[in-house]
Amino acid sequence: MMMPTALTPKATQQHLGLAMSHPHYVYELRRTSSGSGPSRYIGVRTAQNCRPEDDVYWSSSKSVLEAIKLGAKFEKTIIRTFQDRKDAEFYEADLHWQLMVGKNPHFYNEFSQLIDGRVDELYPRTRYISPLGEYRWFISGSEPINWQECPAQWAQFEDMSHKDQFSSSWRYTFKGLELPEWRFHKDYPDDLAFAVDHPRLGYAPYVQIDENSKVTDFRFFPIGHPPSGWIKGFARSFWFASQRLSSSQFLPSNWKRYRWGSGLQLGINDDRQNAFFPEGQQPDGWIDATSFEEALQRREDDHVTQTRLMSEFANKIILEINSHSDVDSPELHQAIVSIFNGNEKPKNFSNFEFILELSKSGMPNKNIWIIKNLFGI
Repeated sequence: MMMPTALTPKATQQHLGLAMSHPHYVYELRRTSSGSGPSRYIGVRTAQNCRPEDDVYWSSSKSVLEAIKLGAKFEKTIIRTFQDRKDAEFYEADLHWQLMVGKNPHFYNEFSQLIDGRVDELYPRTRYISPLGEYRWFISGSEPINWQECPAQWAQFEDMSHKDQFSSSWRYTFKGLELPEWRFHKDYPDDLAFAVDHPRLGYAPYVQIDENSKVTDFRFFPIGHPPSGWIKGFARSFWFASQRLSSSQFLPSNWKRYRWGSGLQLGINDDRQNAFFPEGQQPDGWIDATSFEEALQRREDDHVTQTRLMSEFANKIILEINSHSDVDSPELHQAIVSIFNGNEKPKNFSNFEFILELSKSGMPNKNIWIIKNLFGI
């Protein structure tokens, strides 16, 4: 048998030179030790002064590093090398979406990467099946020859190995990707399958609008691909409040704050209907927030003034009644009628507010009843 010959120094140098010219690489980790849960990880890396295959690097994933710390063993495979880091990053992202790593519990990856400016080349995806039965997700039209479309169903599962009584045992993924210890519960709508609650590369903020143009939900979706009924917009959320973040930290400068206009008509100051939209692209019925709040303040000021005038007017009636010993006397009734017909009666007189003011004064019910009878209130 011919024994392999050692590389000459020149050949070694050429090989190393080629490797050094392609320092960026996409790799896969596979757990070789036994255990439940995820077993794979796909990442991108730039080798530092060495060939990619000599790069002692086991990802920056906290989950992977924690598994290694607890004794898990991994095998590392260099999938492909690149001269340009951006090419490596895109190849990694494409693999992420082909294997749907962000929704696949067999992977340690928490989400599938998106690349700004190239989102449409990565998302959305449809599942296909190969002639040999392998499943992968591709942009429609980019699938390999002889692969057939085979749409996946988003579903809810129960994790039968779950032990923590303080957290949920429900898990979500596409049918066929679930872990062995998960039990199918039911099919589930996938509208929110790719939603996240905080800013992420390649994602943009969207709000859900109901039939009354009210905001009912807020999430981040891959840029340009929100579900039906969602539009570009930003509304405050629990996550943002907990992080003490300002919308100005990530919203474009041409986005403005708007308020739900119907709230102004109804006198409702509902801060949940307070959202940002690209200027001029707000939903029907939403108005500039500054104009809304100024109008609402004027309305509030008018109400305060009206309440004061109504109280003053009611006090005149009360004083007149208190100045007569007989509340049934024609003279008192005539005096009250005169006050009602006078110039001091508020312009926006309200029967309800008037009687309310009388009641607040402690006036006996009999006297209130007389006044109501006099004016048919």
